[in-house]
Amino acid sequence: MSPGDTVFFHPLLVHGSGANVSKHHRKCITVHYASEHCEYIDVRGTVQDVIAREIEDEAKRRGLNLSFEEAWQIKSKSVTAPSKL
Repeated sequence: MSPGDTVFFHPLLVHGSGANVSKHHRKCITVHYASEHCEYIDVRGTVQDVIAREIEDEAKRRGLNLSFEEAWQIKSKSVTAPSKL
């Protein structure tokens, strides 16, 4: 790949790359699409529980008293495309 090239992967494709031997950081954007009708699923007692606690702990460290659910409500937003492009 050349600098600035972009690659898209199917979410189930196992992929990777070699070590970054440059002096620059690699940049990555992760995008997830979901219906606006999605609902929050309580992750307590699942493998995602550890991540939820890490997010809550980080919020507390920053002086915010947020639950994992509240954090995702803040981070999530519905985007509607114009009817005519």
